Amino acid sequence: MKLKFYVVIVIAGLFLFTILIDKILSPISTIYNITAKTEKAKCFIVDIGGSSFNIYRSTIFDENDSIIVENFSGNFRFLNSAWVEFERISLGSVLISFQNDTLQPIGAFYKDEELVFKTKDKFQIIIDSIEVTKNEGFSLIFPITGIFEIGGDVAGQVEGITTPILREGTVTMAASSKLSKSYYKAGIENLYMGDKLIFEDQKENAIAFVSIDNQDALNIAFRVEATKAVKLKPGPRDINSEFKNLCDTL
Repeated sequence: MKLKFYVVIVIAGLFLFTILIDKILSPISTIYNITAKTEKAKCFIVDIGGSSFNIYRSTIFDENDSIIVENFSGNFRFLNSAWVEFERISLGSVLISFQNDTLQPIGAFYKDEELVFKTKDKFQIIIDSIEVTKNEGFSLIFPITGIFEIGGDVAGQVEGITTPILREGTVTMAASSKLSKSYYKAGIENLYMGDKLIFEDQKENAIAFVSIDNQDALNIAFRVEATKAVKLKPGPRDINSEFKNLCDTL
């Protein structure tokens, strides 16, 4: 009887020890490095000093879709936090949408360091002349610092409307545990057509670059630290992938 009791105690102890080790060694934070080609990327700008855009040959629309200015080249600077959404389907025009809920001006446009006008709480920029802009020697690269997600929701198609989606990408992960402050390589995951990547409990603002060229869609590269990332399907997967759910946690 005593032997059985001791066996139970030992088994229970081993079980609790396993749980404790798992908790200690489990990553408490992960750094995600992402490169992707996507038709849609969305970011909430928190650090207004870390994001400003140089734009060329662009048309700017107000909240009522009325043209404010055409063929504008200059610089846009944030004055308040806002959601910014980049969208480019295939080889089409680039649409950059800005919106916040504070009713405060999102930012201001400058030309040759002179203030041209301040925006309201909602507006859009459309860039049509991408090839002309590139041929004139200008790069369409947008630095962003904020809270990020990429890809669109693919729930179904509406007649006459194309859904912007993530095309492909790669996520490289580095994690830290409670035993060590240093980071170790935690794996690589592929992103497939139709996936959407979002982050939970993001520790710091993502540092990102959105690049637009003569190729289709948008090119994006960014780095973010978060508790976890969630890859929303659909999309095929690697047979040897560690993640088995339709909604993968990275």
